[in-house]
Amino acid sequence: MEAVYMPIVKCKQGELLALRRLDKLAKSKILPLLEFQDIPKSWTDGTWVYKKTLDVHISDTISDCQRSLPSLPFAFDFMHFNPSVSLGGTSLAYRFLEASISAGLSFYPVVRVKSSLHFLRVLSSFSRRDLIPGICLRVEAEFVDSDLAETIRNIVSYTGVSQNRIIVVIDVKDVVASKATMHAEFVRYTINLLTKGDTWAAVFVAGSSAPQSMAGIPVGISSTPRTEWEVFKIVRSSLSEIPLLYSDYAIGNPNPMPDIDPRILFDRAIAKIIYTTANDYIIIRGNRVRRYGYGQYQEMCSSIIEHPWFAGAGFSWGDLKIQDCQAGETSTGNLTTWVQVNTNHHIEHVVHQIASMF
Repeated sequence: MEAVYMPIVKCKQGELLALRRLDKLAKSKILPLLEFQDIPKSWTDGTWVYKKTLDVHISDTISDCQRSLPSLPFAFDFMHFNPSVSLGGTSLAYRFLEASISAGLSFYPVVRVKSSLHFLRVLSSFSRRDLIPGICLRVEAEFVDSDLAETIRNIVSYTGVSQNRIIVVIDVKDVVASKATMHAEFVRYTINLLTKGDTWAAVFVAGSSAPQSMAGIPVGISSTPRTEWEVFKIVRSSLSEIPLLYSDYAIGNPNPMPDIDPRILFDRAIAKIIYTTANDYIIIRGNRVRRYGYGQYQEMCSSIIEHPWFAGAGFSWGDLKIQDCQAGETSTGNLTTWVQVNTNHHIEHVVHQIASMF
């Protein structure tokens, strides 16, 4: 596998456009894992009202992937949607896979340790016809126990996918700086359960220490360590015989946001830039956009450019956007714009950082 990095990102406009704007080299070195998002909804008369049907949401998601990932393989996680739920006589997973293949997309469906037998059989039916390149096995920390190896063998058996077509993601999720050594020990333990004589297509180690929200973060510039990168380096140095690969949540956090009326979310939204450096996330926090507007991003960009850790406008599309915004040569955009900027710079940075390791 040529990919050396798996960014785990939400299947949303900002993240998809960030992927689309990567340079050719970065695209050749990544295998994104996209997380299926809930149907857009609004809070109306004291209840949630969905803005479209699940069928339309599936179609829109596939179209979005086509535009942003026209020739880029990826993994796809149905997340909180039950992939076995019935849609007009077929399951959600079957419908999604069938439509994606018709649209020319190639992706690895994500399987979890607790995936249903029905879902595994659906994947088997597509695998037998060579309609999927393989599967992505996402092993989350809370489901790791001494029976893991047996559970994985059952998954391999039910799907009929050979191990050399299975990508494994050991997902530590929320990584705490003070517990880096403990996280590394857990990853080593999990790898030992999985790799005794087994050959997988790839094994990624994933986690995130990016902040979930701006709560408690002061206005101005601060930083937080990229502990998931430190954990990866610790594990890789102690298991050099296994070709481990790196994964993270880009500038996102694995913990779900609470279900809040979008109008309230926008009212509370904070202008922010999360800028990835070698060992830290630099957080430039502004104020509420509803009161202070998006114009504050120009000054925030100025505060990035004046520091030596700014990579320069030629480094990525995201860095060019920062410089142009600072110079007043482009719009300050909106919140989605800055998800693109943050994510695009982060992925380009990690690809370069990994290249320097090998």
